[in-house]
This record gives sequence, structure tokens and C-alpha cells, in this order.
Amino acid sequence: MNKLTQTMLGVLLCVAMVVALMPATVAAAGEPVRSELPPITDPPRIPEPPVIIPPYPPEWSPEKGAEILQAIETAERFLQVNPDGTLTLNMPRQAIKSIGEDIYAQLQAALTQSNKMVSQGYLKFDEHFNAQVTEKYLQSIRTAIALDPELSSVVSGVFADGNTIGILTNNGGVNQVTWWGWWGWRLYMCDSTTDDIVTGLLCGIAFTGLFAAALPPAATALGVFAIIQGFAAGMLSHHNQNNTGVRISFLLPMTPVGIDPQ
Repeated sequence: MNKLTQTMLGVLLCVAMVVALMPATVAAAGEPVRSELPPITDPPRIPEPPVIIPPYPPEWSPEKGAEILQAIETAERFLQVNPDGTLTLNMPRQAIKSIGEDIYAQLQAALTQSNKMVSQGYLKFDEHFNAQVTEKYLQSIRTAIALDPELSSVVSGVFADGNTIGILTNNGGVNQVTWWGWWGWRLYMCDSTTDDIVTGLLCGIAFTGLFAAALPPAATALGVFAIIQGFAAGMLSHHNQNNTGVRISFLLPMTPVGIDPQ
């Protein structure tokens, strides 16, 4: 066997080995190509997007709160003090259109609540529409607490300062309800109260007992607690990260318009 023949045989042997190692892709002329790859039995699973909990109640957003606050600033130019101490909001049609009919109706409803408090002797407004808590208001809260043994065991004292009702708790916390002008109020929750809500230690019933006497008459404590729970725990914790407590602002009777640290 000469060298040429040996070389050709070597080439044919190499080709035969390569073909033997390759998967058969064509069985015969005219037949479809068959893949020897294992079949895919299950399609790849696409993970579902995570459920994102909004950091605020569904009826409120930072944009909505800012819109209401801007409308209040516009409306206050048309506010008047009546001889009996109540207030009247007389906005011209063009001004009402500028803030929107819905918000205007909300402001009028809020003013009605404030005027009821004035008529009942619980609030006073000065010529600049600043609210002041009366002695009658303070005594009504102290009486409500004294008549509730469970509440009396939690609250160590109640005080009034200008437009604010303060509730002192036995753990050293100070929670406040402040009348923020003619249209709304603010709830100041101390560090421990905020943490107890975030961790679930303070339930709706306990919150009701702590704040019910001091909240505006048209605002139910359980309703306010539900709104506070609507703010995601992370948002409450974020605003309380300096351990100073949280302040939530409401349009009367209990429409949230803002949340920030104390």
C-alpha cells in the first residue's frame, strides 16, 4: 500500500468518526429534519410581578393633598367672621371653578363642622381665622376619660394650649389633636404610639379609647384608625425614623391631606 492510499484511508476514517459522533438530522431525501434535542415539556415560567402596597390610603395621594391645600389658600381670601363667631365662605363662581366644584363642596362641609363646634361652645376663631380650644372642650374630654376606667389607666393627663388638645400617656408619650384653622385638624402621634400601630400592638379599640374624646365630633376614632392603617407601615416608620412621632393632617371630618414627621 503506497503512501497516497494510506493518506486517503486515513481521511475516510476521520470522516467516518465525525459522522458517527454527529446527531442524525436527515433520515432520507425529502423527509423533514429531525432534531435529536430533548423535547421541552414545560414552558419557562415567567415570575409574576410583586404586589406593591401603596404607601397611602386609596382615597389620598400626595398630589390630591397638595391640591386641597392650594384650594384652601384660595378659599381663605373669601372667608368672613360672623357676629356670632361662626365663619362664612362666599366664593364667587369664577373662584369656585378654579378650585373645582368637588373640592369647594368639601371645604363647605368642613366649615359646617367647624361652625358646629363654635355654636356648641367648643371652639373660637379670631379675626385671622385661627382656632382656639375652649375650657368646655377640655373639660368634656377630661370627663370622658374619668368615666372610662380602662382609659383612665392609660392616660395620665390632658391639657389645652391654644388650638391644641394634648393627651399624656403613662409611658411618657404626648399625643395631640390640633385644630388647623377653620377647615381641618392634625393628629400628632408620639413615637411610641406610632411604633405600636406599625407593630400591631395598638389595635383599633385601643386607639378609639385613646383619641375618641379629643377627635372632632364628626370624625370617628375607628375611621381615623383605618385611614392611618391605610398608610403602609414603611411610610409611618419612615416619617418616624428620628423617633419624633408622626403628624397626619385631615380635612374635616377625616379626609387625609398630608403626613410628615413631627
